Amino acid sequence: MASSSEAGPSTSRPLIKETQWTSVTPGVTSKDVIISVKVKHSPFRGSVPCMPSPLAVICAILNIIIPGSGTFVSAFSVFCCGFAERPACAAFGWNLLAAVLQLLTVIFLVGWIWSIHWGIMFVTLSCEY
Repeated sequence: MASSSEAGPSTSRPLIKETQWTSVTPGVTSKDVIISVKVKHSPFRGSVPCMPSPLAVICAILNIIIPGSGTFVSAFSVFCCGFAERPACAAFGWNLLAAVLQLLTVIFLVGWIWSIHWGIMFVTLSCEY
């Protein structure tokens, strides 16, 4: 493989560096390694409840019509028919805060977009219910 000083300016072909990976632990092959990934969501995202599909669709439609209204309804669903990654009381509080912020920021269109995004997440997560 030629170095950049030998190639000269007329060559337009980039140099490729080949890397060989070796095991750090002797005797461990790639088949012996188990990789687990845990996704950590923000407090708001971790509080989005997973609800039954009909309720998720109703909350999504409410969020499109009046931003934050579907999020407000979904806050109460963590106590009766839904679940979230966070404890029920924490998810309730974060959902109420999100509903208020969605309603207050609707004048900047941020609240409406955020509210529609949450409505989509309600329907997407309802498949896991």
